[in-house]
Amino acid sequence: MLTILLVLASYSKFILKQKLIKVGDYSILVVLTGSMEPTIKAGEMILIKEKDQYQVGDIVTYIDEDAYFITHRITQINGNECITRGDNNNVDDQPINRKDIIGKVIHIGHEYGIYLKIIKTPTVFITFFISIILMDIALSEDKEVSKLEKEKKE
Repeated sequence: MLTILLVLASYSKFILKQKLIKVGDYSILVVLTGSMEPTIKAGEMILIKEKDQYQVGDIVTYIDEDAYFITHRITQINGNECITRGDNNNVDDQPINRKDIIGKVIHIGHEYGIYLKIIKTPTVFITFFISIILMDIALSEDKEVSKLEKEKKE
């Protein structure tokens, strides 16, 4: 399932140019800073799921007032307001409204972040697609040769 989400994520990010990759109740982001280290390192991919309720201790992603995606741990809940803090930070964040929370981090893809970084490199991206085209040509040529050999034998 994670592979399917990764493929859809790549399509959303690179083809549709969406900032937030969303499939149903799930979203995928790549963490850019070390504010959640050692739990989540910069460059790692996270899988987020929308929830109805959040608890103190949950790692959530929300949109701040500057429209940045922030992934931090909830330290306090006061009604509709939540206070969060990065595990590697010394100070709590400004209070946020629950409606600004995108979802709870349910999986940390330690192994996937580097692949997304590599795929984003234009040279790798172009090489990847050229390789797919060449492989398709080679396979179709192989089928044609097999077909001709089969016809000769008959």
